[in-house]
Amino acid sequence: MSIPIPNENEALKAENTKVKQHISQLDKNAVRRVTVQKDAVIGSLNTQLASKNENITKLKTDYNTLWKKYKILVLQWNDLTKQPEIVEAVKRVEERKEQEAEAKREEQARQDRYEGILDRFISEGHKQLQAFSQSSKIDFYEKEAKAIYYGIMATATKCDTKSKDSNYLFFHLNKILYLCGQ
Repeated sequence: MSIPIPNENEALKAENTKVKQHISQLDKNAVRRVTVQKDAVIGSLNTQLASKNENITKLKTDYNTLWKKYKILVLQWNDLTKQPEIVEAVKRVEERKEQEAEAKREEQARQDRYEGILDRFISEGHKQLQAFSQSSKIDFYEKEAKAIYYGIMATATKCDTKSKDSNYLFFHLNKILYLCGQ
């Protein structure tokens, strides 16, 4: 039994139309879903953009305010630096700084000289004691005794000890004697 071709053709056309409608409906739903998603993203981005624009506007306002204050401060500073009493005060402060720096340099030079003298006494006392320890003498000459005494006192002074305390002096005497034996 054969169905005539025109009827079959009509049935296929009707089925084809239903499929096209179904596909069209699917495309419309997909487009709607994508459109809704994209609209949500665009809305979020627009909100962020508006927030950032507000921040930029606020920053511009703050910048302009600070710039105006800066200009006012510069003008005030320039006015201050032209006033004779301010100029004189700045000059006195700079002179005082220079004087203090010079005083520090002088104090350091004095301290260096003082340390040099102590080192010289220590060295001379050490030499005299070492020479005495290597000789066969049993008594010091006055010059040797003074050099050794000054060396002991300089060592005690340099080590910042109280030279009036005999224990400290004995300690430093032992230290010098130990160094002479080396």
